[in-house]
Amino acid sequence: YTLFLQARHLGNQGTATATQQSIELYKQALAVDPDYAATWAGLANSYLNLYLHGQLSREESTRLAREASQQALLRDPNHAPAHAHLSRIELTYDRNLAVAARHLQHALMLEPTNTAILHRAIVLSYRIGRMDQAIRVGEYAIDRDPANPESHYYLGFAYLWARRPDEAIASFRTALMLSPEYTSAHYRTGVAMLLKGDPQAALAEMLKEKHRAKNLEGRTIAYHALGSSEESDAALADMIDKFERNSAYNIAYLLAYRGENDRAFAWLDKAAQYNDSGLTQIANQPEFENIHDDPRWLPTLREIGVSPEQLANIEFEVV
Repeated sequence: YTLFLQARHLGNQGTATATQQSIELYKQALAVDPDYAATWAGLANSYLNLYLHGQLSREESTRLAREASQQALLRDPNHAPAHAHLSRIELTYDRNLAVAARHLQHALMLEPTNTAILHRAIVLSYRIGRMDQAIRVGEYAIDRDPANPESHYYLGFAYLWARRPDEAIASFRTALMLSPEYTSAHYRTGVAMLLKGDPQAALAEMLKEKHRAKNLEGRTIAYHALGSSEESDAALADMIDKFERNSAYNIAYLLAYRGENDRAFAWLDKAAQYNDSGLTQIANQPEFENIHDDPRWLPTLREIGVSPEQLANIEFEVV
């Protein structure tokens, strides 16, 4: 149990190194007790996070996480975090929002105050456009676990997508105070600063981002906002050269932010071909705002399955 607690703590730090360390500790815990469902579920979560850190391919991350979740449910069919991880797989890897909502609703029924499950509820809520619900759940998660950097990060995400940049910045700052290298937190802070109309401060924040791809993303849009087209072009070219296969969706929103509609939609087509996990969040992501008036926007959302009417039909309520 000590190994499990240490692994869980590391898994909450939001960094590639800590996530790798958490996996090793979870494996050590399983060597002592292979029938503890919570350890299998924690391992699944860390495998999913390794993809976010660029340490595993989406396919390998999904396979390992699904297997670990199923191992947890073999030991305990009502283990709520394992159901939450299956929801995450459906949401971000299988791109099935309705099934993701059913898995997560079941997890919340089993453990309505579990912080990790609440984090998943925040993410699903803002991806389907329920911003008020996302913020309410995020604030509740912080009340439950105020020292957890993930709680502050996900609440910051909800504030950002609700276009409340000052509150988003405050939440990301707290996440970084608790975990100074939290992946993407500097990038998201920079996006919030761009929403506030302060590209110079945004660039300074983006340059602090340790995640290589997010650093390039940040420089692409911050330099563009500053009118430094040469620097923006260089960062974008580097992004395409190094991360095309796993970041086609990200490249699409960088181009959208720069107002390059045709190239943005071409990269969205690539993202669909690659089954990019980001596509389920396209409807509300701030970086796409510049192409919302393009006549191709709503048909693209419908094809992905995330048009306003399609999202409205998804049943998911956190009480």
